[in-house]
Amino acid sequence: IRILRIAAESISACFQRMDSYARYYSLGESAADILFTLSRDGALTSLNPAFEKITGMRREDCLERPYVEIVHADDRRRVSEAVARVLEGRRISTQTFRLRNSHGREIFVETEFAPMSVANRLSGISGISRDISPRLKTEAQLEASRRTSADIVASMPSGLLIFRWEPPRRLVLIDANTQAELCTAIKLERDRGREIKALIKGIAEPGLLEDLLRVLHTGETFRTEEFEYVDSDARGTFRICAFRMHENRLGLLVDNVTEFKETRQALEATQKSYREIFNTVNDAVLVHRIDDGAILNANAAAIEMYGLPLEELKKRTIGDLSRGDPPYSPVSYTHLTLPTKRIV
Repeated sequence: IRILRIAAESISACFQRMDSYARYYSLGESAADILFTLSRDGALTSLNPAFEKITGMRREDCLERPYVEIVHADDRRRVSEAVARVLEGRRISTQTFRLRNSHGREIFVETEFAPMSVANRLSGISGISRDISPRLKTEAQLEASRRTSADIVASMPSGLLIFRWEPPRRLVLIDANTQAELCTAIKLERDRGREIKALIKGIAEPGLLEDLLRVLHTGETFRTEEFEYVDSDARGTFRICAFRMHENRLGLLVDNVTEFKETRQALEATQKSYREIFNTVNDAVLVHRIDDGAILNANAAAIEMYGLPLEELKKRTIGDLSRGDPPYSPVSYTHLTLPTKRIV
């Protein structure tokens, strides 16, 4: 009876091991990662179907051959040293290296090696390799995109200040391009971490800070054409455009429009002077196009001299008046070219 009981327990344990093996085999067959085993001399003794899917190579062509043959030539020495350390019973970290595929191209994998034992004796190595090529490709694309974005920001003609929002009302400088440092007195190395109200005087004016915070809450862009910037090192008129960025960040485009504003004011003053001269001078003044001589405007003296209403004069050309059609008193004309290609 005792012998039968021992036999029954042995058979039960055998079936349990077979069941565990079946579950492990089923898991390995359906796994997305490469599962493999190596003999003590480094030869491949098993491979799951994921190997063929990832590398394009047939399992039967690789089994019983050295594992390093499927490793990229430049990584073989490093992988051989890792396998040797595992066979010595030493623990190693996750290894990243390249496998070859059926076309000779490289596949980046992260691989874990672990020793296998039978009856407390080292029998070989088991391993799992995960294909990280898609992840590395995505990371490379993101890095290229980041570098491109950084180049664009660095070379853009407008200044760019980036602030981090710290609820409820703090905007803290975290980045700035070179142009922002040139057109304001802000220096990134010195001012990173400072609040916007301490950096830009006037930003705390009633409503302006609320406008910037509203951009973060709503995502709507905010613009102001004439913000007066004043601090100890710089002053001027700025055009500001605020927009929401990712991770609760606020982008602030700044353009120094001081010269543009001064030029516009000078132009408006000149135009006002011209209008005053045009309306008050005693001489008759006609404005006409160069190409066909069509009259576009006339001052009061010209209307009086020709005895025609302004709308009637606009129907004629300088040639009509010069030919006397109808007859007009002979007059002399002084031609002056204006920037708008008209003649006075």
